[in-house]
Amino acid sequence: MHAVYQTRNKIAAQRTPRRFPPPWSTEEGETYFVVKDHHGQHLAYVHFDDPRSAGKPLTRDEARRIAVNIAKLPELGAQVMLAHCWDVQTPRPQWDASRL
Repeated sequence: MHAVYQTRNKIAAQRTPRRFPPPWSTEEGETYFVVKDHHGQHLAYVHFDDPRSAGKPLTRDEARRIAVNIAKLPELGAQVMLAHCWDVQTPRPQWDASRL
């Protein structure tokens, strides 16, 4: 019975509308990249080459890679949810004591 309850919760969670619907995209500004959701809502800014920054500023390429990886988060979450929902487990190597 417990497994049925968990499965129902997972299905209900999948049907719940997302607050920031995918796909997420990135756009480049003068000194930043912005990550936007499907409706154009700005979710994150990643600044680069900003002389006002307190520390060492990010390069344009570093900022672009970070923004692209942020934009991939909904896809990653869907993959994790799918694997969790179907209880997919990666096979683990087995030790063979006879080989020692």
